[in-house]
Amino acid sequence: MIRNDPSHWPSVEQALEHWQSIRPHVKLLHWYWRPREREESIPDVISNDIYHILSYIGHTLLSFGR
Repeated sequence: MIRNDPSHWPSVEQALEHWQSIRPHVKLLHWYWRPREREESIPDVISNDIYHILSYIGHTLLSFGR
């Protein structure tokens, strides 16, 4: 689905089949990790990853407090 023309996109069934074929090879950590831009610089990666980790921890702690 990276093509600009939607007529070249896979159908829903094809996309689901593709996801099911690669899903067993995706590490569990990557399921929960944030999406990254391809052109992200190293300082941006580091700062965004730290922010993501801290916000995840904060949300988790808040959920236990309820």
